[in-house]
Amino acid sequence: MAERPYVILEKDSEKHKAVVTLNRPEESNALHREMWSQLASAMTDVHNDDDLKVVVIKGAGDCFSIGEDMELQGREGYGWEDPTPGKERPRRPSQRRRLVHNRWMTHHVLGSIAYCNKPTIAQVHGSCFGDAFSVALLCDLIVCSDDVLLGHPGARVFGPNTVYGAMAYYLRLGMALAKDLMFTGRLLDAEEALRRSVVTNVAPRRELDELVGRYVQGILQMPADGIATGKAVEAIYQDIHGLLEGLNVAYEGMTLLSNMRWEPDEHNFYKERMKLGAKEAMRLANERFRGLYDNDALFKPARA
Repeated sequence: MAERPYVILEKDSEKHKAVVTLNRPEESNALHREMWSQLASAMTDVHNDDDLKVVVIKGAGDCFSIGEDMELQGREGYGWEDPTPGKERPRRPSQRRRLVHNRWMTHHVLGSIAYCNKPTIAQVHGSCFGDAFSVALLCDLIVCSDDVLLGHPGARVFGPNTVYGAMAYYLRLGMALAKDLMFTGRLLDAEEALRRSVVTNVAPRRELDELVGRYVQGILQMPADGIATGKAVEAIYQDIHGLLEGLNVAYEGMTLLSNMRWEPDEHNFYKERMKLGAKEAMRLANERFRGLYDNDALFKPARA
């Protein structure tokens, strides 16, 4: 798996800028462990490159990212094995394995974005869900296309705060909107995201590169030492507001949540995934919420 560039880093030292591209377009840039690892490596490279002043994070293909690869979720990071009929039920992954994976996700991967010493711009188009939305929220600026959908639909499967970057939701969105998204799983469209200051600016998709480029050029006019100092101070401000504590809570909380059980009348994602696959299991989970929230961008086309 590691042989493929799931994340592409392009650096222009003369122009002092870098672009990090999530590169799994055939799967809507669904994130798995190797992809997360390559993202962290790319961001660490940017952080340590003294010639760079700014980095853009974007997605290849039709969208930024649909978030965690739900087909691999649990199976990959934790080592869950599906039961096989007629064979002994596999042992559950140990708590220590889950804790190690979850801390790696919060501190090593998301931390490489949150504490990067270069200004970070999320260039977001199409879908941006779950911890992909966490990636965007941990960037300094979010510039998106007018067809964007943002949120945490996984809350409808697992419950609120079931993302590694949950603290980014609360810091960036504020308590009221973060709770709104966490307890409904609804999605924001570009208009609401801009109106509620979730994103920095919006453009038609065909004009998105140009708009992001203007933000990049603006940052490049600033002195490198001033940028680095400002980012260092920003990191302290983030921690004053609880980011580091939030990352600690997230990796321990995700470990607890990985032991949850579903009652007989609840939608059990893992059982449905074994029978129908992850996409259909997610679709069925979302269908249970159809029509409940008039401001859910996911269902706007269905009501039109």
